[in-house]
Amino acid sequence: MHAVDSLKALSDNLVDPNNVLESWDSSLVNPCTWFHVTCNTNNNVIRIDLGNSGLSGQLVSDLGNLKHLQYLILSNNKLTGPIPTKLGGIPTLNQAFLLDNNPDPTRCA
Repeated sequence: MHAVDSLKALSDNLVDPNNVLESWDSSLVNPCTWFHVTCNTNNNVIRIDLGNSGLSGQLVSDLGNLKHLQYLILSNNKLTGPIPTKLGGIPTLNQAFLLDNNPDPTRCA
């Protein structure tokens, strides 16, 4: 699965009343041009920064396919539901900021 597919799965699962995901065009092969996405020199997604964006919905297990992801910043939104266990399988993930949401840390999906 390509990074575009993983990020598209996330955006499809979120309600975005402030249109912060407007630049996430899945017809583009490379998500490195999208706002709130940072890539390394090899065009691998290393950071998703969607904190304070007014997003609601649930996280998707597809995020676990982003094998170079280092930072996942989703704090201060209205996310609910379980935290995907596949996030724990990302070897490069240094920090996942999920504060001030409503995910259920006792449930994993």
